[in-house]
Amino acid sequence: MYNKISRAVSLVLVAAFLSSASVSVLAASNKQMRACRDALIDKKKFQDLPMAAFSVFPGNKQNRVHFTVRWEGLKADGHCQVSKHGKVKNVDIVKFHNHRKKHGSDYDKSAAGHGFYYDRHIGKWRDPDGEVCHTCTPENGFPKP
Repeated sequence: MYNKISRAVSLVLVAAFLSSASVSVLAASNKQMRACRDALIDKKKFQDLPMAAFSVFPGNKQNRVHFTVRWEGLKADGHCQVSKHGKVKNVDIVKFHNHRKKHGSDYDKSAAGHGFYYDRHIGKWRDPDGEVCHTCTPENGFPKP
């Protein structure tokens, strides 16, 4: 009887220890992910983006956090090297594509709208994904600039 109780207590103590160890690992991981996200927000490329644009998740290597940035035609992927204490050592942007609609004089803000815009540099309409629109003609309701 004593052995069964002793064994049960031992199992409870081991489970409690493992649980607290996993909580501390999780807390360190959360601290690293938060630090990576904060470092990304400070990058000039991403300063005007909302928090919803950033996704961070633990990497497969120690002290590495992977991230994705997705917002209105902007796509970026990479990773941060972060210490256990949450200090970002390096941010590596592996892929970066920016098909965002520029504001200001580069593009015509037309009534055609719906995410389409006129690219004055090439003299063609572009769709919301930034691709050249071949059917955006005056016959289809797109004014000629």
